[in-house]
Amino acid sequence: MDIPISSLMILASLGLQQTAPAQPTVEPKNESRVAQSSSPVTLPKSAQYKLKSLGIRIAIPAYLPSGYRYQTVVTEPCRSDIAVNADGVCRFGPSYSIVYINANKNCFVVEATGGGVGGATSDYIHSFSTPLFNQETLISFGNMGMSSGIPKKATASDLRKTYDVVYGNWMGESPFYRVSTFYPKSVTACTSRKGLTPLEAQKVTQSLRWLP
Repeated sequence: MDIPISSLMILASLGLQQTAPAQPTVEPKNESRVAQSSSPVTLPKSAQYKLKSLGIRIAIPAYLPSGYRYQTVVTEPCRSDIAVNADGVCRFGPSYSIVYINANKNCFVVEATGGGVGGATSDYIHSFSTPLFNQETLISFGNMGMSSGIPKKATASDLRKTYDVVYGNWMGESPFYRVSTFYPKSVTACTSRKGLTPLEAQKVTQSLRWLP
């Protein structure tokens, strides 16, 4: 039985993108292709050591939107009383958030977790390919829970605006990885999520690479 593409997109936005076939990528001119930063995106040695201590592969961006810089990293290892598998993953962890901030204190994160992920819905969705994970994924944005009806497929114009929330589907097979504006509440330097456009979130996601 044929399933409408719109239905498959909604299933993907609920965290089931592994079962849905590849969806077409919105390519507004050439702007959605991965851009390269003018200088390499690096992390302080102290942040690298903290991330590597989690025992999982660490995805970091090779591209940052103009005006954003590294702020901090927040990690949470597996508890000592919880079983850890051969991949370094426990039931709900470990997890990390690499926080990036701009002059207006808008923040976004590159984050990962070992488990406990779920689906969420929003007003708009946008699909594209991810080189590091070799899969199609989604960026969702707008209002959490949707303001009306089912998620709408984003237009090129939609991708260049800012929204209350922007978040990617979790990628990988545990640990799971994504780019989002859900920075940890403990990072008091951040005051707003509304600064990263979906198009820039796509570029950051497509630039992800493994920390050596």
